[in-house]
Order: sequence, then C-alpha cells, then structure tokens
Amino acid sequence: MTFGDPLTLVFVVLVAGALRLTGSADRARVALLALASLFFYATWNPLYLVPLLATCAVDWGVGLALGRTQKPRARLLLVTVSLVFDLGILALFKYGTLLSDLASPRGGAAGWKLVFAVGISFYTFQSLSYVIDVYRREEEPVPSLLDYVAYVSFFPTILAGPITRAQTFFPQLRAALVPLTSDAGGRALFLIALGMVKKCVLADTLATGLVNRVFEMPGLFSSAEVFVAIVGYSVQIYGDFSGYSDMAIGSALLLGFRLKDNFNAPYRSADLAEFWRRWHISLSTWLRDYLFFSLPGKRPPSPMPYLNLVITFGLGGLWHGASYTFGIWGLLHGAGLAVVRFFESRRPRGARPAPPGALRRAAGIAATFSFVTFTWVFFRCSTVEQAGELFRVLLQGTWSLGNVPLSAAAALPGGAPLPGAPGDLPPGARAPVLRPPGPGPGGEPPRRGRRREARRGAGHRTVHLPAVLKMAARLQKPPRTVATILLVAAGAALTYAVPQLERYRPIRADRAGTLLASPFSGRPTVPLTVRVSREVEPADAEPEVKKQDGPPVAGAPSASPGGASAAPSAPRPPAAPIDDAPLVGLEDPAGQLESFFRKLEKTAGAEAGAVTRISHFGDSPLTGDLISGDARSRLQTAFGDGGHGFVLAGRPWAWYGHRGVSIKASGWRVLSPLLAPGNAGFHGLAGVTFSSRGEARTEIELEKKKTFTRLEVTFTRQPGGGTLLVSVDGGPPDAVPTAGTARETASYSRAVAAGGREVVLRAKGDGDVAVHGVVLENDGPGVVYDALGANGASVHFLSLLNASSWEQALALRRSDLVILGYGTNESGYWENPGARYRHDHTEVIGRIRRALPEAAILLMAPMDRGMRGETGEIVTMPSIPKIVEAQRLAARESGVAFFDTFDAMGGEGTMARWYDSEPRLVTGDFTHTTHQGSARVARLLVAALEDAYAAWKQARSRKPESPAAPTPPAP
Repeated sequence: MTFGDPLTLVFVVLVAGALRLTGSADRARVALLALASLFFYATWNPLYLVPLLATCAVDWGVGLALGRTQKPRARLLLVTVSLVFDLGILALFKYGTLLSDLASPRGGAAGWKLVFAVGISFYTFQSLSYVIDVYRREEEPVPSLLDYVAYVSFFPTILAGPITRAQTFFPQLRAALVPLTSDAGGRALFLIALGMVKKCVLADTLATGLVNRVFEMPGLFSSAEVFVAIVGYSVQIYGDFSGYSDMAIGSALLLGFRLKDNFNAPYRSADLAEFWRRWHISLSTWLRDYLFFSLPGKRPPSPMPYLNLVITFGLGGLWHGASYTFGIWGLLHGAGLAVVRFFESRRPRGARPAPPGALRRAAGIAATFSFVTFTWVFFRCSTVEQAGELFRVLLQGTWSLGNVPLSAAAALPGGAPLPGAPGDLPPGARAPVLRPPGPGPGGEPPRRGRRREARRGAGHRTVHLPAVLKMAARLQKPPRTVATILLVAAGAALTYAVPQLERYRPIRADRAGTLLASPFSGRPTVPLTVRVSREVEPADAEPEVKKQDGPPVAGAPSASPGGASAAPSAPRPPAAPIDDAPLVGLEDPAGQLESFFRKLEKTAGAEAGAVTRISHFGDSPLTGDLISGDARSRLQTAFGDGGHGFVLAGRPWAWYGHRGVSIKASGWRVLSPLLAPGNAGFHGLAGVTFSSRGEARTEIELEKKKTFTRLEVTFTRQPGGGTLLVSVDGGPPDAVPTAGTARETASYSRAVAAGGREVVLRAKGDGDVAVHGVVLENDGPGVVYDALGANGASVHFLSLLNASSWEQALALRRSDLVILGYGTNESGYWENPGARYRHDHTEVIGRIRRALPEAAILLMAPMDRGMRGETGEIVTMPSIPKIVEAQRLAARESGVAFFDTFDAMGGEGTMARWYDSEPRLVTGDFTHTTHQGSARVARLLVAALEDAYAAWKQARSRKPESPAAPTPPAP
C-alpha cells in the first residue's frame, strides 16, 4: 500500500477506529499500532521486515545499555555499535547494488542484486536520532521493545517521512490519543485531500505528461521543452514530497498523533538558507542537529563551518540514493549554503538585517528558485552524462513547444498555490494561499474557534467512533470544512476526467474485492534477487531504476509512468527469447494487398520506371524516422532504391528528422492541428504547413552517396499567394507562383538528370507562401518509403485535416500502399476505443480510397505500452489490447489489411521484457522504443510484408490458367 491509493485511506480509517475502541488500554493500543504498521510495511514485501526488526532490536538494546552505564568509554562504544550496525544495514540494502556493480562490471560476482528496501533511509535516521539523543542524555531509554517498534515502524511516516523525533512521539504514545474534535478532524481531512491533489494530480500529471519522457531522451526535444521539463520536475518533486508529507501528517492526526509540519511553501524562499528552513524540514533539521553540529569547527572567519556545510549536504545527497549525481546535488547545495553563510558573516555581530523590499525579495526568490530548479537536474538524472545532455540541449536555442501537453502546462503553476502546512517561520516569511484548518499562530485557536470554545467552556469535545456520523454532520457547518469537502470532491472528479489518474479513482471495476484481499495471498512481490538474462526474458523482472528516498515518485517502482496503475497481470507463460519469437503475418482476408504486390513484382522485375511508393502515417517514432528508416533500408536493399520520399519543409518538432537527410529551416511559421491553427486545414500530406510572408528559408540535403533525379514540392495555392523560390545544388532558382483563385493543394515538379543532393526553398517575400514538403525520388526501379509522423498524433488527427486538401495531396503522391500506424496516443484516452474511434477509421479509409482507388491500405496496430503495476512491475496498459481489437474489427469492416504489431512484439508484457533486455529496446517511459527496438519493429513489419508477398506469388503460380474460349465453328 502507498499513500494516494484509496485502499490506504480505508486502512487508515479502520486502524484509527480500532485504536479509539481500545479506550484507556494503552498496551493494547500500542500493540495494535505496531501490528498495523508492520502489516502496512509488509504489503510492499514481507522480507523488508527483516532489516526493520533487526534495526529495532539492536537500537532498543543499545538504548537500554546506555541508560545503565555512565562510563564515557562504554557509552561511546555502545553508540558506535549502533552507528556501525544501522549504517551498515543502510549501505547493504541501499548501496549493495552499487558496490556489487563496482566489484564486477557485469553486475556483481554472483550476478545478483539486492532489492532496495522502501523507506529504509527514513526509519534508519529515525532510529539513529533516538540512540544519539539517549547518548547525549537528551532522552530517556524506552523500556518496552513494543513501544520502540511502534515508533520506528509508524506507518504514516515509514515510507517518506517526516522523520519523527523520539521526544515528539513517545509522550504521545504513552498519553491518551489526541481527541478527534471537529478542528482535528477537519485539519486531518484537509491535509489528506491537499496531499492527494499534490501527489496524484500535480506531480503525476507532470511526471507522466512531460518530465519522464524529456529526461529519458532529451535529444528528441527542443531547448524550450527541456526547460519546461526541468521546471516541471521542480514542481513535480515538490508535489511528490510535500504531498506525501501532508497525507502522512493528516493520517497520523486521524490516528491520534500530532506531527510537525514538513514543508512550508519552499519556492517562496528568498535565499538558500530560507529554502532549507522551508523544504523537508524534518530532514534538514536532522542533518543540522546530528551531523553538522557533530563536525569539528569554529565560527567564521574559520573556513571549517563552510567546509562542514559542504560535507553535511554532500552526505545528505548520498543519503537519497546510490548515485554520483545525488552527491553532486548535495555538494552544490552545500556550496550554495556556504556562500549564503559567508555573506551573512560579513554583517556586524548583533546587527539585524533590514527587511528586504518587495523588489529585492522578488529577485531573491527568482534567484533561489533558479538555483534549486537547475540543481534538481542532478537529483533526477541517473548519470552525469544524462545531466550533461539535458544542459547541452538546453543551450542549443531551439524554442518549439509542440510537445508540452496541455495537462502538463496547466500543472506547472501548481508549486506556488499549493504550499505545505505553515511551519514556524516568522509571519512575514510565509503567505500560503491555502491554509489548513487548525490552531492559529502561537497555538491559539482561530477567531471562529475562540468563540466556539468560549461557548463550550474549557476542554475539547471528544468524538469517539460511535459518534462519527454526528461529527460528520457537524463538520458541514464551518466554511473550512466545506472547502475540504469541495477539494476532495474535485480531486475525485479529476480522476475520472484525466485518464492518467485512473489508479486513484475511488470506485473502479477492476478493483472489486481488493479491499478484503490479503497482501500475503499470492500477490506478486519484488524478489530479493533479480537475474536478468538476455536469452530468457523474465516475465516480471524488476527493471533497474534510480532509487531515491522520499515518496515513490512517478517512474519509480511504486507509481505508474502513465500516471495510472493496474492490477498485476494474470500469470503468463515464460516468453520465448525475443530474437526467436515466431513472426506474425498480415491479415488480409479480402486480398486487398494484391494491387501493391503487383506493383512490387514489377519493381522486383527491374522494369523501367517501376517505383513502388509506400506512405506510412504514424506518431512519434515516425517523427524521428525510426521504424520507417529501418523499414526503408530493408525494402530498398531487397527491391532497389527509389529515393528517400517525402520530407517536411522544416522541423516542427525538435527531434523531427529523416535518416540520411539534413534539414535546416528558419523564418517559417509552423501550422498544424497539433501545433497551431491556421491555413484552414490545408496542410498537405503530413498535416503540417510552413507559412511565411517574409524571407523564410529551408535547406534539405542528402548524405554524400545519395541523390535524387525527380523533385516535387507541395504547397497551398491560395488568393494572394507569394512566390516560392526552388533551387537544386546551388543552381539558379525556379520561381514558383503560389497565387490562385481558390485555395487548393498543388505541386511543382522538376527533373534532375545529373542527380541532385541539395534543395533550397525560399519565400520571396511578395506574399504569403504556405509550403508543405518536398519529395525526393529516383527514376527506379525501387521502393520509396515516406515517413509521415506527427508527434502526439492519432487517426483522429488525419480526420481534422481539410478533406479535399488531404485527398489532393494523396492523389499527387500516387502511393501504392498506405499504412496507418496509430493507437499509442489513443491508449491514454478513456473513451477509446468507442464509436468515435471506429468512425475516424472509416472516415480516413474512405478519404484514401477516394484519392487512391487502386492503392492498398494497411492498419498497423500500436506497439505495447507499459506502466507500473501496484507492486512495481511493468505491465501492459489495459487499453492497448482493446485498441488492437478495435483496429482489427475496423480493418475487417472496411476490407483492408491488418498487422498486429502488439502480438508480433510478444503480446502482453513486452515492454517489461524489452526494457530488461540487453541492449535495452524501450525507453524509461515504457512507450517509445530505442533505436534497437525500432529496428526490431521494422524487421517484424517488413518480414510480414515479404512473407505475404511471397505467399501471394506462390498462390498465383499454383492457379491453373483459364482455358481458352472454344473457337466458334465457321459458318
């Protein structure tokens, strides 16, 4: 279980009710709390209890021994034993894999890896603080082991903090529970609701919609998109950590325990020192009290305090995870704090700083947020090289924003208006927009609460479990409760409106019966060892992900990269080795591919001018010419090179490109239904227009060994159109007028007898020029393969294009085979596959047939798309098989061919196997294939086409020739 899951909220309510039913039986209450906490932690993996209970036993024993001896040497030895044991356990379960990899580059001498124990850093620090406090004589030893287990394993805080001190927890454990008054209940519900909004809506939306994809493959994005993703991660990690803290504090309050606030609007800090007084307060104060103050040093001007800050935060960075980048992040913050402290030391002793003006404070906030945001890059990246690649792309100066989803853009401002609960900073340093109900500054009740308390008299009215309904009715009256209820209702509604939040829906059909399911009843758990084999791909292998302390963020084992989670897939038989998987053929019961095969036969027979044209429409893989590039290479090797095919007149997406083609463009305005409206839907073959009234320019150049003998440029002819200048290999330009009496798609063709390599397009500036792209072909025989990808596209995207314009573009292209390769983006739409989905296929297929009545059409199913299951394994998104079947049905109803890419890749669970393979075949978003994975998909497609072509030839050769008609007798 994890916070943010409705099942966990039910668990908290049940435990809270059970604790209050125990009444004054404090031992029973402690035993119940300890058992509930251990149960909660064991739902991740029962083996995680081993290091937890070992830590409790050793530190509790050391604490008792410290209370019985006064000898300094013996006390020092005892605390050393605790430190060595706790840090050794932490190193083994957190850094064991790193140490194993360092010992053996192939993954350790034995080929095994210890699984990271969730929350181990938090409960280790919590236990260490108790031992150190007892050693310093600031805390009395705990006589009961049961009490100590309840303290260390306290389930609201064990996963992600806040780190609770012994002097805060044990007095509450021994005393009566905090009365569940209307104020306490309202505050608890508010914090839980606020935390769920931060984590489930704010953080997960940013992680799945933008951050994970950009950080995994930054080279495919523009500088602006990388910048937005970096800022987005800054907001995401705040939503993750702060949201978990809010839910933990609210849940603890329902259980009867008051915990200190952990976040206080950190991104409103005017300097780095203030940031660390507002950010993860329990961790920063732990590092201050138990590490920084323990290091030797003197006050400035001695350099030791500055060095101690760097050491403290360097070690604090490594505490988050076993990676050099965590250490770099910590060292940068330590150095930044040292600089802040240096300037503070220049102030005369005893002099108070003047309150900064509004402008100065705004500048300080901007500078601090910038520093913190860009250092988060090292915190998020697994390697220094990955961080360097992000910064390299950031400095390129490409500024398109076509790949920032609307949901991610809407979530970006969330870091400011959703602060944590107010902490103990001076009133002038905090101004949260949303403030949870509860006591005002200094602990006094709020103004409304004072009048109510005066009416009630001294003391609070305790509401026990039998009176919960009365309390709920009474909670409807205060305005803060109405706000809480509205916040909860809005959050619940969002889970149904946003597909990526499906896992957080309070009522889900696929979760029937799980409320009563035991975590020990056969639910898959993460194995203690993971063996990754290239020959046999484990069905549920745990992929290597960067481990970090804190809440399980989206992309880590506890959350879904799609923002959704699914129940673990049903057990499936072991998959065959990836390279040996049987090939899946094409489905063409109507024989619709025959026209394509006839043209391909002419090409194979080397008939003069026999060029077979394939136009492949799809989404992001084709945008980078990944699958299409490999398919083109394979087919041209087998049947001859007919030229490269269609290329857009610019780069509407930062990673848009074609293999073996250089594209440079400037001065164009990019128009497309996916990017910016305009040109009345007249966007040519690929659905993108490049418009200019000035002097825009495009240079398209083939690699050295490639040439073209026929050039075609497509554009929109329109009233008031300007002149397009087209030149080849630096020769004099041809002036192509684009003016016309009506808007239509047109083309300009030119033969290049000597073979050309470079095309230059220029808008003369005498009117509006709207150009779509160029076609580079050879005289043949050979195959031409158009890559017509659009990022974020779906089959619905093609239906948004102007019908006459797109049909004109198809007719001009004269394709022999049109492939529609969509479905991945549709898998995130909750309404698909529905009636609209089938209608879009029917509409698009009808347009193709009107434009190209002789062409063959092939529907290519989406690839597998993975997400994290409830126990961290990679599972297939439930919508993918549904979309595959919907496409198969659409193909049958329309009488076109169908290729089941999902089945050809290996079916359900493919992304898990491909992610764990060597080399890795899919990226960390479990959606996009790597170059090796794209080549494998292309091989599967081409093999299916070639097998179907061979079967067609064989079947035709077996057909008996029709007997000649009898000659009529002569009259």
